[in-house]
Amino acid sequence: MSRHVKTGQEQSLPGHETMKFHVIAAEQRAACLARANRLPELDHVLASVIGTPAESGVRHHLAAALARSGDTGAALEHVRQIIRLDAGNERARKLGYRILLYRAAELARAEQWDGISELLVEAFDLAPPGVDPDRDFGRFGDMLALAHVQAGHRPRAAEMWERRLR
Repeated sequence: MSRHVKTGQEQSLPGHETMKFHVIAAEQRAACLARANRLPELDHVLASVIGTPAESGVRHHLAAALARSGDTGAALEHVRQIIRLDAGNERARKLGYRILLYRAAELARAEQWDGISELLVEAFDLAPPGVDPDRDFGRFGDMLALAHVQAGHRPRAAEMWERRLR
């Protein structure tokens, strides 16, 4: 009777599949808790996955739940953490961008103009591919041009001012 000796790849597959299952399970649990707005339990799930591959997905669901509940500041902090872990995370960039757009509109309604340019600068950095911050934030007029200057996009700011002067 011969015994089959597993290769390194065969031995790692069950472990890899198990880890993948745990990541998916944690993210699905987080999605359900976020949808039910059960933030304390969602915090607990996040604490249990810190440093694992599931962290960014769970953190994303927590950020979305916080944004829906009106705590956009805490939501942005979680989005920033995700981007620190994975700079190319497009899903986090989209969420962060939408939160920044919402916060800028809120500040404009409250006529708190000082904070808007900082939000615009961060939005330029977070903007996912295919998104045009000039279009989305165009209603802020000269503040948008100022934000371009602060973000180091001087030619774009000059172009906006020239167009406005015409």
